[in-house]
Amino acid sequence: IEGADGHSMRAVLDRVDLDRTVFHVITRAGESVETLSAFLVLRDRLLSELGAVEYVRHILLTTDADAGPLRQIVNDEGLHATDFPAGVAWHQAASCATHLLGALLVDIDVGGFLAGVRAMDA
Repeated sequence: IEGADGHSMRAVLDRVDLDRTVFHVITRAGESVETLSAFLVLRDRLLSELGAVEYVRHILLTTDADAGPLRQIVNDEGLHATDFPAGVAWHQAASCATHLLGALLVDIDVGGFLAGVRAMDA
């Protein structure tokens, strides 16, 4: 839900099967209004439709390892989480493992993508 807002998130949630969907929330610091808004809309819908125990199985959160509002929610609610890679600028993040996970899950040729990144870097 990177960069999404609450309104956009509601539109997505109206179209997907929540029982069969896992959401990967990616935010370096977890402090932008758009990301927090979208996450809270997502969390509210999952809680109301799946319940407090089941909803955690439908969210993977990638954010700062130590601080921020979403890291606090991870710690408080036991969400599955990975750490946003330290030292990676936001504009470089598309080629790091955090973002490539989603590409792998939908069968994108990650090797080809990374070869293109290397070629552009050269």
